[in-house]
Amino acid sequence: MVVDASGFGSKSVEWLKQYGIEVKEEKVWIQLFYATRFFRLKNQDRPDWCNLLISPSFPENPYGAFIQTIEENRFSVTFSGYANERAPKTNEEFFAYAQKLPVPDVLHFLEQVEPISEIKIHKIPYQVRRRFDLADVPEGFLVVGDAHCRFDPVFGQGVSVAAMEALELQRFFKYFTYPDKGSTKTFHKRISNLIATPWEMAITEAFRHPDINGDRPLIQPIKQWYSKKVYQLSAFDPEVYLRLVRVMNLIRPPLHLFHPKVGFAILTNQKKRLSVDLK
Repeated sequence: MVVDASGFGSKSVEWLKQYGIEVKEEKVWIQLFYATRFFRLKNQDRPDWCNLLISPSFPENPYGAFIQTIEENRFSVTFSGYANERAPKTNEEFFAYAQKLPVPDVLHFLEQVEPISEIKIHKIPYQVRRRFDLADVPEGFLVVGDAHCRFDPVFGQGVSVAAMEALELQRFFKYFTYPDKGSTKTFHKRISNLIATPWEMAITEAFRHPDINGDRPLIQPIKQWYSKKVYQLSAFDPEVYLRLVRVMNLIRPPLHLFHPKVGFAILTNQKKRLSVDLK
């Protein structure tokens, strides 16, 4: 029994190809960068928040930022950008990037701190789902984690999915000490089912950006329309917000967002907007 948990750098696809086994890869070319720098406050006036997150919202706002409080009165500031957006490499470019954000909070913060490190840049060209469940993988060869599917890290779901896969792996070894015929395919099908929901969530949002390339499902526009309505409602409707959080945190399946209460909220909100427009 062999378990490949070696991460995104796994050579499993190449190894299997040498034996005539093709593994289909679904790639979405996000061309994402992270640019991180550490800062220290110039004075003792700490901000009234602990961490600050600005998530990208395609296509209106392709820029993201995350400020995190760390030990010894220090903070890390991370910018993100998609589709070959140019990463800031100098102090001036770092400030200029903060000005691109839809709110001034990050720029105001940078005016109150001083840098204590260089800018470190990390790039992720694509997210990829490898369909081991559709391939004739040899019995006893199991693939989990980023070796199986690498998500857009901005969504923060990779570790959660890996933990769910670890539990599935634990259940697998409970029943299959030695691999039976078909047990490996069964395992990969279960892993694929775990991956399906966060993968669909990630690519639905990624494909809002006009410059992100990949195979776009025909139903994508409908998913994007519905999910955007859900996001908008979640800002002021507690019921919709709780349902969205449960799905985003992989506690409930996507059907949780198709409850009649959510559909009714979307419909009534549409009617209100139409009434305002007509006036």
